[in-house]
Amino acid sequence: MEAVRRYDILDTPPDGAFDRVAAMAARLFDVPVASVTIVDADRIWFKAVHGLEGVAQIGRDPGLCGSAILRDDALVIPDTLSDPTARTNPLVTGPLGVRFYAAAPIITADGHRLGTVNILDTTPRLITEADTETLADLAAVVLDAMELRLSGLRLLREEQERRKAEEAARTRAERDTEAITAFATTLQRTLLPPALPTVPGLELACHYQTDSPRDVGGDFYDVFSLGGQRWAFFLGDVCGKGAEAAAVTSLTRYTLRAAAQHHDDPTEVLNALNSALLLDPSMGSRYCTCVFGTLQPAPGGGFHRDRGHGRPSSRLPPAARG
Repeated sequence: MEAVRRYDILDTPPDGAFDRVAAMAARLFDVPVASVTIVDADRIWFKAVHGLEGVAQIGRDPGLCGSAILRDDALVIPDTLSDPTARTNPLVTGPLGVRFYAAAPIITADGHRLGTVNILDTTPRLITEADTETLADLAAVVLDAMELRLSGLRLLREEQERRKAEEAARTRAERDTEAITAFATTLQRTLLPPALPTVPGLELACHYQTDSPRDVGGDFYDVFSLGGQRWAFFLGDVCGKGAEAAAVTSLTRYTLRAAAQHHDDPTEVLNALNSALLLDPSMGSRYCTCVFGTLQPAPGGGFHRDRGHGRPSSRLPPAARG
């Protein structure tokens, strides 16, 4: 039964290959009825029938096919009325009146019997040993057709599984891309001010766009109040892109904001940033360039500006840092 299930053939639609075998058997042996049957646990199912309409399956009671499936060689019953098992079979006692029956089992390479190729006649007859060999050859042809069908099913299922896997991988990739894009966008927003402040007497504007929404840029800027009428600004760029550059950008921004509250001289603010970067072991060879300045309203209008610029780095000696 496991072998029958393996071929996945029970209750399948008509197939030309099996129909041709049944028709060939009827023609070769000059009989009115020929069939290809598969034996299930409790029934005998007709995969192909020639000369017998309206029969899809019969019970697996002791009888014609039920006896043939138990043999390793062909079963030949020259006269069914003389056979104690066959004489009560519905095909014998019914309208068809079968008087001759012969069948060869369909046997797999590992010895499992799947069904039979059958020939039936309404008159008793004898067949030769060569005829039984021909019948066995037809059973082998059926097995070949079943093997080809099984191979085709396997290839089809493998192709379906491959397509499902590709579709699943594509879906995961699209989902990952969306997640990465969302993460990068969110991370980028945390590294830049959500909006520039309103500074009386000063017009501020900014525009920032990365090469790709999946990239986190190393550029940064900010404008913030130092209390009173003083304002600070900075603009810079961390070398590289991605999460590591974002970490340096975050450290740079918050260090500049904190240092600006304690130092009036922009150069001292940049020195404090440089010291912080040198002390951070995750910096490696990364560096950033930065301009930092302060703005204060001038008595006659406009603003005074103090500016410092530098290239803090964890690899440059003090003399090389400006």
